[in-house]
Amino acid sequence: MRAPGRRFDADDVAALAGCVGEIGDGLRLSLLRESPRLAADASPGGSGPAVVVVGADNEIESATPQAVEYLERLGAEGAFMLPAVVVAVRFRYEGAAACVVRVRTEDGQWLVLRAGSLDGRGESARIVVAIEPAQPGQLVALTAALHGLTKRETDVLARVLAGETRTEIARGLFVSPYTVQDHLKSIYAKTGVNSRQELVARLFFTHCLPRVGTEIGPDGWFVEKPAPTSVPVGAHRKR
Repeated sequence: MRAPGRRFDADDVAALAGCVGEIGDGLRLSLLRESPRLAADASPGGSGPAVVVVGADNEIESATPQAVEYLERLGAEGAFMLPAVVVAVRFRYEGAAACVVRVRTEDGQWLVLRAGSLDGRGESARIVVAIEPAQPGQLVALTAALHGLTKRETDVLARVLAGETRTEIARGLFVSPYTVQDHLKSIYAKTGVNSRQELVARLFFTHCLPRVGTEIGPDGWFVEKPAPTSVPVGAHRKR
């Protein structure tokens, strides 16, 4: 932010090092606090399965139109397919059974990228990356991570989103209602709300309102409409 010619000295670096943690926390919290307004204004986007296939050379082999649309909304100008490649490479070399990453689009929607093997493991395997909107269960984990909720607070949050009363939460977690209330107060303080209604409303406007009018599936979440099968990514857009 400085004018040309004004270099940062050792004192500047030390000052930044002393507050970089607070800056990072503030940025992370602002993502979720701003997302209700952004998501309410965002277009619902396309529909259908969002899948990217990454080849053995870590190059994109194919992608569905919905995957292309999602990745473009992440804002990586000139390299919009890069997030899918990064997740695929991470899965390939970490040796885990799967790789799951949460990302946020420029218009405020949270997405989940899941990488798995398409035909075996190893450096020669092709990797499939599925992209989907974050659903309620993932929203709990996301909210907990962004706001630094403890494990017990995360359990309480999940039950709040399920519509349980304070007494029901206490019974399910084998604690007193007063302990549940203490956890709720801590959750409110960390998420910047003042009540259960405000907490649920914030999460609703972020993840549910943009999908109102879509058919509800047997799992209780919104059903994505079918779309054409995978086609070469170059057929959709050239940069």
